[in-house]
Amino acid sequence: MMAGRIDAFYGKSPNVKEFAPEGILDELRRLNYDTANATSAPTMAALTKLVPASQITYGTDYPYFGLGQFKDLKEAGLSAAELESIGSGNATRLIPRLRS
Repeated sequence: MMAGRIDAFYGKSPNVKEFAPEGILDELRRLNYDTANATSAPTMAALTKLVPASQITYGTDYPYFGLGQFKDLKEAGLSAAELESIGSGNATRLIPRLRS
C-alpha cells in the first residue's frame, strides 16, 4: 500500500540509479513480504498486485495479535495454493531448517 508513495518520493531522487538501477518499484518487487497484522483483503489485494504469493509469508506479530489472522487471508480471495505458500511453504523455502 506504500509502494506508490515510496516511489513518488525516492523515484525522483537525482541519484536514484545508484540505489535502484531499474527503479523503485522494481526494487520493491524483488523483496519478500510478511503479513504481520496486515491480512485484510484490501491490504492483500495491494500486495499481490506488487508481488506474487511466492514472495509473501504469514506473520502473526505475536504476542500483539493472535494466530487468528490467517482467517482473514482465507477471506481475501487467495487460492488454496497461494494460502499454502503464504502459510508455510514460502517460509520453509526461504529458511529450509524450518522443515520438520
